[in-house]
Order: sequence, then structure tokens, then C-alpha cells
Amino acid sequence: MSRILVAGDVMIDRYIVGHVERISPEAPVPVVKVSEEYSTLGGAANVSHNLSGLGMQNDLFGAIADDDYGRQLSVMVDDMDIGNKLIMSLNTTITKTRVISRGQQMLRIDREEGNSFQVPHPRNLDDYSAVLISDYGKGFCNPDFCHHIIVAGKAADIPVFIDPKGKDWDKYTGAFVVKPNIKEMEDVLGQTLSNQDDIIGEAGELIRQKYAIDHLIITRGEKGMTLCSDQGVHHFPVSKVDVYDVSGAGDTAIAVLVREWIFKKDLHHAIVMANKASSFVVTRPQTYAIRWEEYQKL
Repeated sequence: MSRILVAGDVMIDRYIVGHVERISPEAPVPVVKVSEEYSTLGGAANVSHNLSGLGMQNDLFGAIADDDYGRQLSVMVDDMDIGNKLIMSLNTTITKTRVISRGQQMLRIDREEGNSFQVPHPRNLDDYSAVLISDYGKGFCNPDFCHHIIVAGKAADIPVFIDPKGKDWDKYTGAFVVKPNIKEMEDVLGQTLSNQDDIIGEAGELIRQKYAIDHLIITRGEKGMTLCSDQGVHHFPVSKVDVYDVSGAGDTAIAVLVREWIFKKDLHHAIVMANKASSFVVTRPQTYAIRWEEYQKL
């Protein structure tokens, strides 16, 4: 059975759900009467959650703190039968708390203060069929770490897939697949891009060649995805859906890309399925990991 290493910024996505019935007498802000609170795996951990839901064995390598949220995240990973390779090296487990009323996000509270990342290199990449780096820009995926993974992956003929963040793409040089969205393309280029086929294709090919990336897969929202590779530029449209929440859609897309590549070795097929899966999860509330029975119906 194929096994995947997921490495990157892990976090907890917390949700506080309630109803607003009045404005506070203390300040001009709504009072939320809480009806439900729950947590889901976020960041790189949500990628692992998606892979697990798709029936893929995977190990999760990331950093947490020895605090309540860190221990909760570790237990959630164990409960989902994900290989737990989390290291307790942070001061604060990264947590995003969203306050929701009537299906709308009213407020987000982020906890990530005081963290510094000293990331060891993972061992025994030969144990894996693919490595997936989920970079949320929190510090785990530093240049030394990414460079080591990509070089080791090439030496062992193991494909490295990357979900990128930020302006420093030197650290992604030589990757097998990098999957940015348009905002992430704009960040690295330092310019605004119109979501048109020719413009996105030209910009994608420029980035791909600059950083010696084998395949650049650009997610474009309602326009689907675009693949830039040595075989040229190909566009993959997507059916229109009613979007409820885009949180985690990129995690689902990269998880499906890796799964389908492992089984089919066909990126065109993988992109078609990633389009379908990410279009499905955006119709669901909050951070949502696709399940196998849902994926089969696609």
C-alpha cells in the first residue's frame, strides 16, 4: 500500500457557532449566543485528513506546542489513523478560531505568537511513494527544509508536491509539482493578474521555468485549473457550483492530485478529479475533508 509523507504547518481550526439577537450595551458589537463549539484539523493536518478520507495511508510531520490545543491536535491525528510524526517544539500551537452566525463568519482569532521553528529533516523518505509539503507561511517550511526534501526526493525518485505560500519560491526550486492559486502567483510575481487563460498560462510558464518546476498547477476558482509543463499549457475548466465556504479547498485539491498521480501517473486525469473534489468541498460549510464515498460519486 502506498504511503505519503505530509509535511508542513499544522493547526487547529476552531468554530464557535451561535445566534446574534442583540447589540452589546458595552460596545457597538453583536452579542453571540453560543450554540455549538467544535474543532477540525487545519493546515497541513487538513491535507492529511483529506488523504485519510480518500483511503490513503499517510504520516503527518509538523510542529505543535505542549499546550491544550497541541494535545488536542495530536489526539485528533491519532483518532483518524494518521501516522503521528508531530514534534512538540513550539510555544503556541497554531489555532484559528472562527465565530459563525447564520452561516456567516463574523470574526477570526489567530493564535501563533512567539513561535520559532527549528525543523529536523525527516528520515527514510524511501518509505514513501510521494511527499507533500503544505506551506502555510508559518515557518515550518523554511528554505533549508524544502531544499532538503526536494533534493532527497529527486535522489530517491520520489515526487515532491508543494502547496506554496509567500514570495520566496527559491526554496521550491526543482519540485515535481507546485500548486499555487492566483493570489500566490501574484505574490511571487509582484503584480496583479487577470484570471484569463492566456495571461495565467504565460505567467505560469514564466514562474515554472524560473524555478525549474516540472509541473505548475494553478488553481483559478470558478475558472478551474491550468497546468504548465514541458508539454505546454493546458486549461481545465470546472462546472459552476454554489459556493458556501472555500476554506480547505486547496488542501482537498492537492490531496487528490497526489492520490491520483500515485495510482494513474496521469496529471491530466489528476487535475480533472482535483477540480471535481475541490468544487464539491466548497459547497460544504467550514473546513471540510472529503470522504471516500463522496469522492466515488464524483
